[in-house]
Amino acid sequence: MHVNPYLWRIHEAHHSTPDVDWVGGSRGHVIENMITGTAELAPIVLFMSPEVAAIKSVIDACWGMWIHGNINWDMGPLKWVINGPYMHRWHHAREVHDVNFATKFSFWDWLLGTAYLPDRKPESYGLDVTWPQNIAVQQAFAFRKFRPKAVVRPRGPREAARLHAGDPEFVVPAEEYKRRLGAGPVAPALAPGIAA
Repeated sequence: MHVNPYLWRIHEAHHSTPDVDWVGGSRGHVIENMITGTAELAPIVLFMSPEVAAIKSVIDACWGMWIHGNINWDMGPLKWVINGPYMHRWHHAREVHDVNFATKFSFWDWLLGTAYLPDRKPESYGLDVTWPQNIAVQQAFAFRKFRPKAVVRPRGPREAARLHAGDPEFVVPAEEYKRRLGAGPVAPALAPGIAA
Protein backbone atom coordinates (compact mmCIF):
# COMPACT_ATOMS: atom_id res chain seq x y z
CA MET A 1 0.00 0.00 0.00
CA HIS A 2 2.87 2.42 0.72
CA VAL A 3 5.25 1.62 -2.12
CA ASN A 4 2.91 1.13 -5.08
CA PRO A 5 1.67 4.59 -6.16
CA TYR A 6 -1.80 3.33 -7.12
CA LEU A 7 -2.33 1.47 -3.85
CA TRP A 8 -0.94 4.45 -1.94
CA ARG A 9 -3.62 6.64 -3.50
CA ILE A 10 -6.36 4.53 -1.94
CA HIS A 11 -4.47 4.18 1.35
CA GLU A 12 -3.52 7.84 1.81
CA ALA A 13 -6.99 8.63 3.19
CA HIS A 14 -5.90 6.74 6.30
CA HIS A 15 -2.82 8.98 6.58
CA SER A 16 -4.72 12.22 5.90
CA THR A 17 -5.43 13.16 9.50
CA PRO A 18 -3.06 15.88 10.80
CA ASP A 19 -3.32 14.45 14.34
CA VAL A 20 -2.94 10.80 15.22
CA ASP A 21 -5.73 9.91 17.61
CA TRP A 22 -8.04 6.98 18.29
CA VAL A 23 -10.55 8.07 15.62
CA GLY A 24 -7.87 8.21 12.91
CA GLY A 25 -7.67 4.43 12.73
CA SER A 26 -11.13 4.31 11.19
CA ARG A 27 -10.27 6.64 8.29
CA GLY A 28 -9.98 4.89 4.97
CA HIS A 29 -10.93 4.88 1.32
CA VAL A 30 -13.96 2.78 0.44
CA ILE A 31 -11.95 0.75 -2.11
CA GLU A 32 -9.22 -0.02 0.43
CA ASN A 33 -11.84 -1.06 2.98
CA MET A 34 -13.44 -3.42 0.46
CA ILE A 35 -10.10 -4.96 -0.52
CA THR A 36 -8.77 -5.46 3.00
CA GLY A 37 -12.16 -6.49 4.38
CA THR A 38 -12.58 -9.14 1.70
CA ALA A 39 -9.02 -10.42 2.01
CA GLU A 40 -9.24 -10.69 5.79
CA LEU A 41 -12.81 -11.81 6.33
CA ALA A 42 -13.64 -13.97 3.28
CA PRO A 43 -11.49 -16.95 4.39
CA ILE A 44 -12.96 -16.74 7.88
CA VAL A 45 -16.54 -16.61 6.62
CA LEU A 46 -15.93 -19.43 4.13
CA PHE A 47 -14.07 -21.81 6.44
CA MET A 48 -15.14 -20.90 9.98
CA SER A 49 -18.26 -19.93 11.81
CA PRO A 50 -19.61 -16.39 11.27
CA GLU A 51 -19.02 -15.60 14.94
CA VAL A 52 -15.26 -15.75 14.35
CA ALA A 53 -15.56 -12.98 11.72
CA ALA A 54 -17.56 -10.85 14.17
CA ILE A 55 -15.02 -11.39 16.96
CA LYS A 56 -12.11 -10.60 14.61
CA SER A 57 -13.82 -7.38 13.49
CA VAL A 58 -14.30 -6.23 17.09
CA ILE A 59 -10.66 -7.03 17.96
CA ASP A 60 -9.43 -5.17 14.85
CA ALA A 61 -11.56 -2.11 15.66
CA CYS A 62 -10.33 -1.99 19.28
CA TRP A 63 -6.72 -2.53 18.22
CA GLY A 64 -7.01 0.24 15.62
CA MET A 65 -8.20 2.63 18.32
CA TRP A 66 -5.35 1.50 20.59
CA ILE A 67 -2.44 1.98 18.14
CA HIS A 68 -3.81 5.32 16.93
CA GLY A 69 -4.46 6.55 20.47
CA ASN A 70 -2.65 9.63 21.71
CA ILE A 71 -1.02 7.73 24.56
CA ASN A 72 2.58 8.40 25.60
CA TRP A 73 3.59 4.95 26.77
CA ASP A 74 6.56 3.35 25.08
CA MET A 75 5.44 -0.10 26.32
CA GLY A 76 8.85 -0.95 27.79
CA PRO A 77 10.12 -4.38 26.69
CA LEU A 78 6.73 -5.20 25.14
CA LYS A 79 7.61 -2.85 22.26
CA TRP A 80 9.77 -5.64 20.81
CA VAL A 81 6.68 -7.85 20.41
CA ILE A 82 3.47 -5.79 20.40
CA ASN A 83 2.77 -2.61 18.47
CA GLY A 84 1.49 0.36 20.40
CA PRO A 85 0.74 4.04 19.87
CA TYR A 86 4.27 5.24 20.62
CA MET A 87 5.66 3.17 17.76
CA HIS A 88 2.76 3.42 15.33
CA ARG A 89 2.72 7.22 15.33
CA TRP A 90 6.06 7.06 13.45
CA HIS A 91 4.26 5.15 10.72
CA HIS A 92 2.07 8.26 10.26
CA ALA A 93 4.93 10.79 10.52
CA ARG A 94 5.49 13.20 7.66
CA GLU A 95 9.25 13.39 8.20
CA VAL A 96 9.96 9.73 7.45
CA HIS A 97 8.19 7.13 5.32
CA ASP A 98 8.09 3.33 5.05
CA VAL A 99 8.57 2.42 8.71
CA ASN A 100 6.60 0.46 11.33
CA PHE A 101 4.16 -1.37 9.04
CA ALA A 102 3.01 -3.99 11.57
CA THR A 103 -0.33 -3.22 13.17
CA LYS A 104 -0.41 -5.82 15.93
CA PHE A 105 2.95 -7.55 16.27
CA SER A 106 5.94 -5.21 16.10
CA PHE A 107 8.38 -8.12 16.02
CA TRP A 108 7.69 -8.29 12.26
CA ASP A 109 9.10 -4.79 11.84
CA TRP A 110 12.12 -5.59 14.02
CA LEU A 111 12.77 -8.83 12.06
CA LEU A 112 12.26 -7.29 8.61
CA GLY A 113 14.28 -4.13 9.27
CA THR A 114 11.40 -1.64 9.05
CA ALA A 115 11.22 -0.77 12.76
CA TYR A 116 11.97 2.83 13.71
CA LEU A 117 11.54 4.21 17.21
CA PRO A 118 13.48 7.35 18.18
CA ASP A 119 13.14 8.80 21.67
CA ARG A 120 10.74 11.57 20.67
CA LYS A 121 7.44 12.17 18.90
CA PRO A 122 7.28 13.01 15.20
CA GLU A 123 7.11 16.70 14.35
CA SER A 124 3.96 16.39 12.23
CA TYR A 125 1.46 13.96 10.74
CA GLY A 126 -0.71 13.96 7.66
CA LEU A 127 -0.04 14.41 3.96
CA ASP A 128 1.81 16.91 1.79
CA VAL A 129 -1.37 17.75 -0.12
CA THR A 130 -4.41 19.68 1.03
CA TRP A 131 -6.97 17.02 1.89
CA PRO A 132 -10.58 17.68 0.79
CA GLN A 133 -13.18 18.09 3.54
CA ASN A 134 -16.10 16.59 1.62
CA ILE A 135 -16.20 12.79 1.95
CA ALA A 136 -17.34 12.23 -1.65
CA VAL A 137 -14.51 14.44 -2.93
CA GLN A 138 -12.08 12.54 -0.68
CA GLN A 139 -13.03 9.28 -2.41
CA ALA A 140 -12.54 10.82 -5.87
CA PHE A 141 -9.28 12.48 -4.77
CA ALA A 142 -7.49 9.12 -5.04
CA PHE A 143 -7.85 9.35 -8.81
CA ARG A 144 -6.20 12.76 -9.29
CA LYS A 145 -3.26 13.26 -11.66
CA PHE A 146 0.13 12.02 -10.45
CA ARG A 147 2.77 14.68 -9.78
CA PRO A 148 6.40 14.18 -8.82
CA LYS A 149 7.24 14.37 -5.12
CA ALA A 150 8.23 17.85 -4.02
CA VAL A 151 10.81 16.88 -1.42
CA VAL A 152 13.27 14.07 -0.70
CA ARG A 153 12.26 12.26 2.46
CA PRO A 154 13.91 9.40 4.29
CA ARG A 155 12.42 6.06 3.34
CA GLY A 156 12.90 3.39 5.96
CA PRO A 157 14.60 3.37 9.34
CA ARG A 158 18.21 3.60 8.13
CA GLU A 159 17.60 6.78 6.14
CA ALA A 160 15.50 8.19 9.00
CA ALA A 161 18.42 7.62 11.38
CA ARG A 162 20.62 9.57 8.93
CA LEU A 163 18.16 12.49 9.01
CA HIS A 164 18.14 12.58 12.81
CA ALA A 165 21.94 12.27 12.91
CA GLY A 166 22.21 15.42 10.78
CA ASP A 167 23.02 13.97 7.32
CA PRO A 168 22.79 16.95 4.91
CA GLU A 169 21.28 14.75 2.19
CA PHE A 170 18.07 14.72 4.23
CA VAL A 171 18.41 17.74 6.54
CA VAL A 172 18.67 20.28 3.68
CA PRO A 173 15.45 19.09 1.94
CA ALA A 174 13.72 18.89 5.32
CA GLU A 175 14.67 22.52 6.03
CA GLU A 176 13.29 23.59 2.64
CA TYR A 177 10.11 21.60 3.21
CA LYS A 178 9.53 23.19 6.63
CA ARG A 179 10.27 26.65 5.21
CA ARG A 180 7.59 26.15 2.56
CA LEU A 181 5.14 25.03 5.22
CA GLY A 182 5.88 28.14 7.27
CA ALA A 183 7.24 26.15 10.18
CA GLY A 184 10.38 26.84 12.16
CA PRO A 185 13.77 25.23 11.54
CA VAL A 186 14.25 21.50 11.76
CA ALA A 187 15.15 20.38 15.27
CA PRO A 188 18.90 20.06 15.88
CA ALA A 189 20.46 16.69 15.15
CA LEU A 190 19.66 14.09 17.76
CA ALA A 191 21.36 10.83 18.49
CA PRO A 192 19.30 8.17 16.73
CA GLY A 193 17.03 6.17 18.99
CA ILE A 194 16.16 2.58 18.42
CA ALA A 195 16.40 1.93 14.68
CA ALA A 196 16.62 -1.40 12.95
